[in-house]
Amino acid sequence: MREKIKKIIPEYAWFPLIFTAFFNLFVFYGSRVLTWTRYHYIVELPVDQMIPFWPPAILIYASAFVQWLIGYVVIARDSKEACDKVLGAEFTAKVICFTIFLIFPTTNIRPEVTGHGLIPWGMRFMYMVDAPRQLFPSIHCLDSYMVWRGISRMKNKPPKAYQVGMLVLTLGVFAATLMTRQHVIVDVFGGVFVAELGLLLGKALKAERIFDGMRTMVRRNQKRIPNGN
Repeated sequence: MREKIKKIIPEYAWFPLIFTAFFNLFVFYGSRVLTWTRYHYIVELPVDQMIPFWPPAILIYASAFVQWLIGYVVIARDSKEACDKVLGAEFTAKVICFTIFLIFPTTNIRPEVTGHGLIPWGMRFMYMVDAPRQLFPSIHCLDSYMVWRGISRMKNKPPKAYQVGMLVLTLGVFAATLMTRQHVIVDVFGGVFVAELGLLLGKALKAERIFDGMRTMVRRNQKRIPNGN
C-alpha cells in the first residue's frame, strides 16, 4: 500500500500535505472556539441582496473539496520546490486568515431553506454543520484560487485544458459561495487578496523552509528510535 501511495504522492510531499490539512482545520475551528462569544460583524453590501439565492449551487460549492485535493496533489507531484513554495504560501495565507478571524470575526444572515429533495436537504445540512462564522476572508475562495494560482509555481505546467478547467471551477466556486449565501462579495475579494498576499509574503519570507525544517526534525527523531533488531 505504501508503494502505491508513493506512486501517487511523492514521499517529500506527504508531510507538507498532511500538515496543510491539519493546519487548515486548526485555523478554521480553532478561531471559532476562540471567538464564539465575541461580537461578529456583518459586511454585507446592498449589491449582495441582488444576487439570487440558488440552492443547486451547493453542488459547485461542495466540488471545491475535490478541486483542492486534486489541485494540491498535482502541484505536489510536480516537484519538491513547487510543493514547498505553494504550500508555504498557503500556510502564510492561513496565518493571515487566523489573525483576521481573531481580530475581526464575521457572520451573515442566511435565508430559510424550503422544499424537499436532495438539494434542499444538502443546503440545510451544510447550514447545520457549518455555522455562519469566520467568513471574511472566504477560505473556500482562497483555496480554490490558490490551487489555480499555484500552477504558475510549477516547473512542468499541466495541459491547457487542466489550467482552464481549474480557472472555470474557481470562478464557479466564487459564484457558488454567493448563491448559497455562505459568503458575501467582500468575503470573496478578501479570499483572493489574502491568497495573493500569501504568495507574495511566502516568497519574500521563504516560507517553504518550514517544511525542510520539519523533515529534518522527523529524520532526527527516526534515527533516535531503536529499530528493534
